[in-house]
Amino acid sequence: MTSCLRLGYRFVWLLRSDRWRSVDGLGLLAVLVIAVAIAYTAHSRMEGIRAGLAPQLFDQHLDIVALEVAAARLNHLIERARRVTVNADSVSDTTTSHSVNLALGEVTTILATMRRTYSFDSVAGASAAHALMRPAVDDLSRWLVQGVHGYQPTSVVVMELAYRRVHGALVELSALREQTVDAARRLLSAESENVDQLRREFIIAIVILALLAMGFAVAIMHQRNAARSAGSARVRLVDALDMAAHGIAVFDSQDRLLHCNARFALLYPGDVEALQPGLSFSKVASALTIALRDEAAAIGWRGSTLIAPRASAGPLLIDLDRGRCVQAEVRPTSEGGTALVHTDVSEWCRITQRLSYLATHDSLTELPARAHFESRLQQALNTAGRFGQELYVMFIDVDAFKLVNDTLGHAAGDTVLVAVAGRLRASLRTQDVVGRLSGDEFAVFLENTTGFAEARATAQRMLDNVALPIEIDGQEFRQTISLGIAQYPSDATTPRALLQCADAACYRAKHLGRNGASVYATPS
Repeated sequence: MTSCLRLGYRFVWLLRSDRWRSVDGLGLLAVLVIAVAIAYTAHSRMEGIRAGLAPQLFDQHLDIVALEVAAARLNHLIERARRVTVNADSVSDTTTSHSVNLALGEVTTILATMRRTYSFDSVAGASAAHALMRPAVDDLSRWLVQGVHGYQPTSVVVMELAYRRVHGALVELSALREQTVDAARRLLSAESENVDQLRREFIIAIVILALLAMGFAVAIMHQRNAARSAGSARVRLVDALDMAAHGIAVFDSQDRLLHCNARFALLYPGDVEALQPGLSFSKVASALTIALRDEAAAIGWRGSTLIAPRASAGPLLIDLDRGRCVQAEVRPTSEGGTALVHTDVSEWCRITQRLSYLATHDSLTELPARAHFESRLQQALNTAGRFGQELYVMFIDVDAFKLVNDTLGHAAGDTVLVAVAGRLRASLRTQDVVGRLSGDEFAVFLENTTGFAEARATAQRMLDNVALPIEIDGQEFRQTISLGIAQYPSDATTPRALLQCADAACYRAKHLGRNGASVYATPS
């Protein structure tokens, strides 16, 4: 009651406040109608419980009375049969015996009906009556068919036992009926008091519910106004995010996605539903990773890395498929959440990669430049020295290349160099390396060879392939090369020294008539 008074006081204060005027009348009316409907439904159900309890007890009482009447009739017939047996030692009257069996059948039928009708989880009412009469009926049925200890079913002894058994059960059943009536009266009275008490408590609860509903209605309206203002601000923020040039995804403090602008969704292929608000950080990362994998992207990082780990100290560069590159940054928000800023830097990455490539490769022939070639040669020498293997270095010079430039022009000269580079590359194994050292000078090194014979065969293959016709401006042109061969470790052990030895051998090949190969010979 104290709580009710406090709620009432709060309700009166609410009515006097200005907030009451902002409450939607229809919404408040709906709340009150629902409360009244609940109260009416509960009241109807309580009346139904109270009205249905008396008929149930009355039906049970009628069944007990019917059982008592049938048992009394059975007892009377057995008494008459007992008097007959006293005079004749056995029942010879077929009619009397048949009447006893019919009465016994009637009692059995009533017991079976009670067994099907009532729940036997207690020892009161019909359950107790059944428990009392069922053993007596079973004994009587057995005695009237089998007899007792050698006495025939129609004998004086059997009739006497049957009479006493049924008479005793009947006396107990009559007493039980009286007890059941008294218990039913007490139960009905107690149940009626309980229902009345429940009704009073429920009315109080309904009053409290109504007051609370009014309070909630006011609070909801206040929140609705605040949400309307916040919604307008959110719409403006979303519009600003969607106009941003960066991909932005904002998560709250519980790692749930709040908003993802259109630019962020365009950065990653796949189902747009994977970026719906409310999804967790891990689910968004997983969905984006699966989408990229479905496009046969070579992904070597986990989904959480895809949209930048929380511990990242700075921007994270992510290589996506098809040459795309994204720079991801993690920035905390003022509300404890996270803002992911992803920028498409694919063009910057392509330029950077191209500059890095040009720093180590020749722009015309796409072959490794001198510094890169010597670096790879040094790595090969380290491997060969560790395993005690031979390695062959070839220095290649294009024959009379200055004459080509002077007569046909530099464009034709570039065409010749590109053709020579391609044919040299086609003459080698995949593990062999060819590079361009300067204008018309190339170099090759062979590792993991079977010996000098294989190196010599490779050199001859390059000579033959380069000597094939080259078409320049619709005319065929033949170009030859000269090359020199140096061997590691017999001739030299460093890249520079090996190239010098191979260069000396190439100079000797030119001196011998060009379009040939020469092996470096150590000066005596």
